[in-house]
Amino acid sequence: MTFRNSEPDAPQSSQTGVSLQLDGNPPAPRRMRVKHLRRWMTHAVIVVYLSWLGHGVFCHALQYRVSAHPLMYFTVWDMFCGWSGWSYRTHVVAEGESGKFYELTPTPWGEYHAYGNLSREHYDNFANHSRQIGFNCLKQTAHEPMTRVYVIGETWSKKFNLPDPLWQRIHDEPKQSKTYFNVNAVYQSDGTLLSLRPSFRESHQASWLAASLQGQKGQGRQQMLLGSTFEN
Repeated sequence: MTFRNSEPDAPQSSQTGVSLQLDGNPPAPRRMRVKHLRRWMTHAVIVVYLSWLGHGVFCHALQYRVSAHPLMYFTVWDMFCGWSGWSYRTHVVAEGESGKFYELTPTPWGEYHAYGNLSREHYDNFANHSRQIGFNCLKQTAHEPMTRVYVIGETWSKKFNLPDPLWQRIHDEPKQSKTYFNVNAVYQSDGTLLSLRPSFRESHQASWLAASLQGQKGQGRQQMLLGSTFEN
């Protein structure tokens, strides 16, 4: 005796539905939307990265607002700029109406050491933020009226930082350190910039390059020491 299945194709369709649920794959339109979303996200990341990189190259090449805010450190391409052979210190000095000079750094309330044992103004080799430090000290203290504020850079060769016993083992000559002072910037009492001059290292590099091109290294050194650079 033969028995026929009284139910039409309902079980098959239900089994097909169960298999789709167990498979876990979303329908085709949903998969396409997810694919397009991932593609747009990938394109957006690439565009943002290339735009940020191009902005950094533009600012670094033209020296445009390279120190506008701390995030520029991650934008400007200077991660492999190298180390200098010079030790550098920054001094901010104010001149009063009486002709007396006042040291604005270190500040009366103490120094801020961002890294190591150096105060933060000594990391400002290009005098970008020394003005704010000096005028903030004048704002918080009592003093006579000021006429000028000077940002002075002190520079000497790092080889003179060697201890005396180590110096005697390496060098035959006596240890006679030479220090150079360079007036980097001059401001009025209201903060107006009067003059902005190259730092000692910038002047040294420019003079050495010019002397190398002309073949007159001695004349290049003499020109470097003229003007706003003083030797001690």
